[in-house]
Amino acid sequence: MRTLTKQLLIATSLSVIATGVPTNTAHAIAVAPVPAECVVNPRNVAGVEIIDCVAAAPTVIDPINVSTFDLTVNIGDATTPTAVNNPAGTGVTLNGGGAQTLNIINAGSTVTGTANGANITVAAGGTDLTIVSEGTVEGGSYGIDASNFGSGDTTITTADVTGTDDSGIRASTSGTTTSLTINTTAGTVEGARNGIDVGNYGSGD
Repeated sequence: MRTLTKQLLIATSLSVIATGVPTNTAHAIAVAPVPAECVVNPRNVAGVEIIDCVAAAPTVIDPINVSTFDLTVNIGDATTPTAVNNPAGTGVTLNGGGAQTLNIINAGSTVTGTANGANITVAAGGTDLTIVSEGTVEGGSYGIDASNFGSGDTTITTADVTGTDDSGIRASTSGTTTSLTINTTAGTVEGARNGIDVGNYGSGD
């Protein structure tokens, strides 16, 4: 068994104080089917599709895979720690334009997958990528794999994150993006190769 390390590999400059919130524009795009424990809410006045996934133990929610514009997925709530697991892939996958946001609420919540724990991508023409995790995220390769090809900020705030075979957090931004912020002070980020692996080509810090 390989020993997990806590290395930090940074391709360019990296800020470590979480800042920024998503800016969203309305888009009438259908959301793919989600697990039964998830509720798809009508788009709010800012045009954001919000999906709430909450289930008390011992229920474990099946993988969440959604591709749409301006999306926020909330896993768990203040009183209900919630588990999402994919025994054959990635626990949570969000991919789309606009802003993509994943909130893992409650320190007892977990998101796990044999591939990655969470994989979040903002497509070209999109804006912000935001991940806030109070719980535990673990993946066979990456705990969190975040890619922003849009024009906005990338903000990742986590507690414990583990990438069993590669890196705890991998974050990549294109030259069209602005700032990249990663704050892991609430927990430990570990990976077999790196704790955090960053390629930041944006114009900000």
